[in-house]
Amino acid sequence: MRKRPLLLGFLATTLALEGGVVSSPLERPPSGVWSDGCPCAVPCPCWRGGKANVPKCLNVQVYAPEGKSRNTSGDSPVFVLVGTPTTPYDSPSAFALYIDKRMPESTVGQMRDFFEENYGVQPGTEKVVTIKTLLRPELQVVTIPGLLRYEVHFLSNDVDPGVRPYLYPWLRDPNQWTTREVRYKPGGGNTDRYSGTNSLVATFDLGKPELSQSRTQATCAHHTP
Repeated sequence: MRKRPLLLGFLATTLALEGGVVSSPLERPPSGVWSDGCPCAVPCPCWRGGKANVPKCLNVQVYAPEGKSRNTSGDSPVFVLVGTPTTPYDSPSAFALYIDKRMPESTVGQMRDFFEENYGVQPGTEKVVTIKTLLRPELQVVTIPGLLRYEVHFLSNDVDPGVRPYLYPWLRDPNQWTTREVRYKPGGGNTDRYSGTNSLVATFDLGKPELSQSRTQATCAHHTP
């Protein structure tokens, strides 16, 4: 999805966020495990042209700052970013951010600017919610009760060579995964769901030097120059 400057007003979150601890300049930026799922085929056309091959490209991204590698197991706190398009077959450009209520306040403070600058998530619009997670080397399951079911599993170590140049610059060592089930029902509306489609898992590092050189253009949880 093309990142037009773009990833929920998380429950009683405004207070938590506005009172969040601002990280020290000497404190290293977060790193951990990232994954995403979208309803498009591989390779997702959003990566190049900003257009999806399905009418509604609902993209879900998961950032797990506590995960040090893809070997992370267990129930780790995460950020969940849900992107939707504004017109049919467009790449996601409107993003909602959900923050695990267990997320350390200092980490929220560190990542707030990242989500605003790269996905357009305005401070105070996030939602702090209960998120259940199961992160394993071959499987990731993330559930927000009554709202989201996200389950992806390992497919291959190989990522299409045509995809690599378009990935977010903060990602490392991506693997091709596939969606087992993605189901999202915001605000009591219709349920969006898909399975057997594109997913990627990688590690992320927000401290990579090139990230400070320019703002990036994100697309479909991925990258378009």
